[in-house]
Amino acid sequence: MFADDPEFAETSRFAAKIIDGIDDQDRLRDELVGLVEALSQNTTGFIGGYGQNRSVAYPAIKPHNGEVIDEERAVYAGGAYVLDPYWIRYRAGDSGFFALHDVMPEGFKETEYFRHFYERHGICDELIHLTIIPGRGAVLVGAVKSGSGGVFTEEEISRHEAVHPFVAACSSRCSDLLDPKAGGPRSAPENLSTAVEAFGAELLTPRENQVIGLVLSGHNTQSVAVQLGITPDTVKLHRKHAYAKLRVSSQGELFFKFLEHLGLDTSE
Repeated sequence: MFADDPEFAETSRFAAKIIDGIDDQDRLRDELVGLVEALSQNTTGFIGGYGQNRSVAYPAIKPHNGEVIDEERAVYAGGAYVLDPYWIRYRAGDSGFFALHDVMPEGFKETEYFRHFYERHGICDELIHLTIIPGRGAVLVGAVKSGSGGVFTEEEISRHEAVHPFVAACSSRCSDLLDPKAGGPRSAPENLSTAVEAFGAELLTPRENQVIGLVLSGHNTQSVAVQLGITPDTVKLHRKHAYAKLRVSSQGELFFKFLEHLGLDTSE
C-alpha cells in the first residue's frame, strides 16, 4: 500500500535526512519542518517552543507566507500566548499530537484572538506536535493550511498521528529553542488565570473574573455556562456587568484591553 502513497515516500526521504543530520540543530529544525509539510498537500510548517515557567520562545516560527512577522511574534510572545489553546494544554502537562479542533473551545473561531492570529493571515486549520521536555519546556512542530488550502483531511491527520512518535523523538533534540534568551520578557504571565486575575482583580467579582477568563480563552456563552454549571442567562448577566466595569462593549474591545493590560502595543 505504501508504494501508492507519494506522501509516504516523501516522508521517508525526510526521515532519512533527519537521521543523517540529527546532531546539527539548525539542519534538524529545517528537516522537521520539511517533514510535516510533506505529510499533506498545501501545507506550511513551522517550529518553535515554550520555555519552562516563563514566556514563549519562538525564534523559528514561519507563518503561512514563509516570512517572519516580527510585530505579530512580539504581541504573541509578549503575553498573548496565554490565550493560545496549545499553551493551555502545555501548562496542563499534555504532550502529544493535536489538531486545532481538539484543543479549541466551543466558539473559539468567533473570538478576536482567532481573527487576530489566524483569520488575519488566512490560516484555515492547524496541527501541532507538542513535545514536553521535562525541566526545559516544550518544542512544537506544526503545520497550517491557509487560503484555499482548506482543512486537513482525515487521511492527512492520520499520517501526522502515525509519525508523531518519530517527530517527538526528534523534537527532544531541539532543546536549543528553549534557551531563555530566545523568549519574551520575564514579566510575562505564566498562565491565563494569573493574567486574568490581575486584569480584573480590583473591579470584578470572583464569578465575573471566571466568566471573563473563559470568554478570553474562546468559550461562547453556552460553553461558559457548561464550564461553570450556571445558566446561559446568568453568564450573560455576569458578562454584562464585567464589560461595564472594564468599560468595554464587545469581545474585540475586551481582547485588546487585555493585551494592553499585558503591556503590549495593540495599535495597528
